[in-house]
Amino acid sequence: MARFRIQSAVPPCGKFFFEFDGEYVESGNRAELCELARGLYRKRGRVPPVDIFGVVMEHMCRTLPDGFCTEPSGPPLLDVAKVKSNTAAMFGSRIANPVVVRERLHVCMACPMNDRASCPSCSGLLEWALAGMGGRTRIPADDFVYVCRPALAFASALATVDNPGPAPDGCPDSCWRRNL
Repeated sequence: MARFRIQSAVPPCGKFFFEFDGEYVESGNRAELCELARGLYRKRGRVPPVDIFGVVMEHMCRTLPDGFCTEPSGPPLLDVAKVKSNTAAMFGSRIANPVVVRERLHVCMACPMNDRASCPSCSGLLEWALAGMGGRTRIPADDFVYVCRPALAFASALATVDNPGPAPDGCPDSCWRRNL
């Protein structure tokens, strides 16, 4: 089982995170995250593991930078080069109204295609994407959207662009891009 090399370490992104049965939780506090993770198990009628933090570390170590955990991260779950290329293609585009951006991000937060397989702050992708969008100011919703799997682009950038084009194949009916 992969574990943090230093058990008391805080991930580079400053938050602990865990996903169970499609539901995601995160916290800057280890004890709070463990309680949230236990709650996910209970919510599904399952008994939480005795070593809940061990399960959390196993989950997190798949995406944290190599060297942080006792085992290598393994191959990326997404093609990061493609995500960056698709996101960079939007740089310089006309920016949407800030209220519209926030509304779009709230739709993305609940989307099953919001791929939470990576730590956006650890990778620096969030800061890079926002800087490329004319330096758009970070808002709380940015911390809960990651990569739009069908678009293979950073969701904060997609939501920021006035017109990112039609929804690609694989987007659910609830996608805000279907209403453009």
